[in-house]
Amino acid sequence: MNNFLHLIYNHGKRISAVYLASFWLLFAHPAAATNMQCDLAENSHINPAIINAMLEAANKGYFYRVDTSISNVSFEVNHFPFSTLEGRFNQFDGGLALPVKADQSRQILFLIKVNSMATGDHDLDDYLKSNVFFNAAQFPDIIFVSTDFEWISETTARLHGELTLRGTTRPLVFTVHISTTESYNAEQGLKMTLSAHAEIQRSEFGMHKLPILVSDTVRFNFKIEASRVGSQI
Repeated sequence: MNNFLHLIYNHGKRISAVYLASFWLLFAHPAAATNMQCDLAENSHINPAIINAMLEAANKGYFYRVDTSISNVSFEVNHFPFSTLEGRFNQFDGGLALPVKADQSRQILFLIKVNSMATGDHDLDDYLKSNVFFNAAQFPDIIFVSTDFEWISETTARLHGELTLRGTTRPLVFTVHISTTESYNAEQGLKMTLSAHAEIQRSEFGMHKLPILVSDTVRFNFKIEASRVGSQI
C-alpha cells in the first residue's frame, strides 16, 4: 500500500509539472486477415471459427482492419488521494467483420498487449503490470470478442461481447459511436471511425488489492480508425 501511494504521489507530481510547464497498418488485400489469423490463432482463448469468420469477411469485402498508427486505447481509474489515473496501451490489433446485409453475422475481435501499458511513469507502469493488478507476465493479452452488435440509431450501437483479462472471461457491453466515409478510391471501399467505452469491475478479474485506494471501476476508452480490406460487398 505504501509503495502504491509513493508511486501515485510521484506520478502526480510529474503530471502536475507537465501541466504547469506547458497511441496492424492499412491493408489493401484480403491477405491482411490471413496475417491476423496467424497472429491471433496462437492464443487459445480465441475460437478458430471467429478467425475463419474474419477471413470470410475479407474475401467478401466487408472486413475492416484497425489502423494502429492513428487509433488509441486507454483506461482510467479513480484513486486516492488524487482523482483519476489515466494510461494507454501502445500495442493492439483488431478486425471488424461488418456486412451490409442485416442477416449476416457481425463480428469484432480485438487484442491488447498488456506490456505496452504506459502512464508516463515507468515505476508505476511496472507496478500496474505486476501480479497486484494486470499480471502481464502470466496473462500478456487482453482479448475482446463480440457476441452481438445492436444498432440503436444510424450512428450508435451496443457492442456485446466477452472480455478476457487475467485469464478470466466476463461479458461486457460497449457503447459505440460509428461514422463511415468514402475513401479517395471507390474501389477501396470505406473508412470507419469508431469510438467506444465500457466499464469493468476489476475485482471480477482477480484484481482485489488496494480496495480503499483504488476504485473497483475501470473505464476502457477506444478511438479506432479502420479501413475496409478488399473491394467487394
